Amino acid sequence: MQKKYKVNYRKDIKRANKKRLLSVIFVFIMIIVLLAFIIHSIYAKSQKTNNDSIIVDTENNTSIEDINDKNNNIDNNNNEEIENDSNLNSDNTSDEEKNTEIDTDDTNTDDKKNFVYGEKVPESEAVSDDYFDDAVFIGNSQIEGISIYSSMKNATIFAGKGIMVDTIFKKEVIKTKDGTRITIMDALSKEQFGKVYIMLGANELGWAFDYLFIEQYGKVIDEIKKLQPDAKIYVNAIMPVSKEKSNKDKIYNNKNIDNYNNLILNMTKEKEVYFIDSKEALADEEGNLPEDAGTDGIHFNSTYYEKWFNYLETHTVK
Repeated sequence: MQKKYKVNYRKDIKRANKKRLLSVIFVFIMIIVLLAFIIHSIYAKSQKTNNDSIIVDTENNTSIEDINDKNNNIDNNNNEEIENDSNLNSDNTSDEEKNTEIDTDDTNTDDKKNFVYGEKVPESEAVSDDYFDDAVFIGNSQIEGISIYSSMKNATIFAGKGIMVDTIFKKEVIKTKDGTRITIMDALSKEQFGKVYIMLGANELGWAFDYLFIEQYGKVIDEIKKLQPDAKIYVNAIMPVSKEKSNKDKIYNNKNIDNYNNLILNMTKEKEVYFIDSKEALADEEGNLPEDAGTDGIHFNSTYYEKWFNYLETHTVK
């Protein structure tokens, strides 16, 4: 009886898979060999190019040292000629011209030492009260207090309660002669000043993102520069609060104020305006507003306004 042929599918599948794997391995090996050959050819060609360039340099007898020696000789000759010319010119220079040059250098040095953007304005010789004749103070209720206490009668005040770096553009707090009210920016556009003092930031301590505050503050500075192109712009630090207020309040505390003041300081460097560290005039040894400065731990009385203005008179930029 004839036996039936039995097909073993499993063996056939294994055999086919084995052949397929061997084919893949063979192709992979050939690719590696081909890549090795290409890399070797490129390397050999580059070596030949380098050797050719060395031969050319050797035949021309030119080296880096030779070039430097030639340049040094040329420079020495030029220096000798310049020295001879300068000697002739120095003989013709009068003593008065020499003295003038020395004085000019000293003046330039003093100007450079006077101020660097991004640093607080250093202490300087006190100016007289008329320095503020052409000054305008803009900001929140702490600036508004200047008018209340008549601390500086010759300065102009553009301020309002609750003013912030965003509402300064739209909140109408400045009363005009006809009885209407306009924004601080509108008021600035109607008159030119020699100095602009700004104090903002206390009302913004509760903002969720401090980078939005400083970004908006920069826009305020940009707009003031447009409206007052010839004015010196002084940006005042945010004043500290009392120790009791700072310890109890999660928002209006001196830690947050210091953080905002650092942001303001960096901004003054970018915008090239002057930073007045006004808190130095009021803060005690621990950096707090003294308890006798006011009643609410934030706003200060006439005595401390006088301290602040005495500080401003001794911290100006020429």
